[in-house]
Amino acid sequence: GCAVTRSGFSIIDAHHHVGSISSLMAQVSDTGPQGLELDLTPFRDDSDMDVRLSVMNANGVDQAVVTPTHEYLRPGGVADTRQVNDAIAAYQKRDPAHFPAAVGIVEPLHGRHAYDELQHVHDELGLVGVSFHTRFQGVSTDSYLVRGLVERMAELDLVPFIHAYAGSPDEAPW
Repeated sequence: GCAVTRSGFSIIDAHHHVGSISSLMAQVSDTGPQGLELDLTPFRDDSDMDVRLSVMNANGVDQAVVTPTHEYLRPGGVADTRQVNDAIAAYQKRDPAHFPAAVGIVEPLHGRHAYDELQHVHDELGLVGVSFHTRFQGVSTDSYLVRGLVERMAELDLVPFIHAYAGSPDEAPW
């Protein structure tokens, strides 16, 4: 094989999800269901960042643009999305040398509240863009709900990060 050299190059990973699917694995115990609430632990836990930086270093990645995972629970609806965006902004600010930018999430099915969250992401958090993973958001990529948000993002100079997966009709690139 041919080795990749880094001589003269800075490597930036533009697709670096932060978050955990552990909160999606609900368990039932004697005290009732567990793991059914929004879990922001990975955003606040130093061990997550330590492991991330170690893996980046081992793979020759100098910096990463961080994005929350779309597999977060939303029992509080819009408030949960705002908490996730606040958490990714705080995560990025903890180490801007390695994480020069962060991307948030808006949920198309939040309707007009999604536009309010775009303003929050832009005006208050200083995030550079918004990620869509429509397979996890209950709409298709070509939905008028997504198109309207992307149009507003263009006005705000926010970059749309749109996941595309040919194997899913909701995220097919065409």
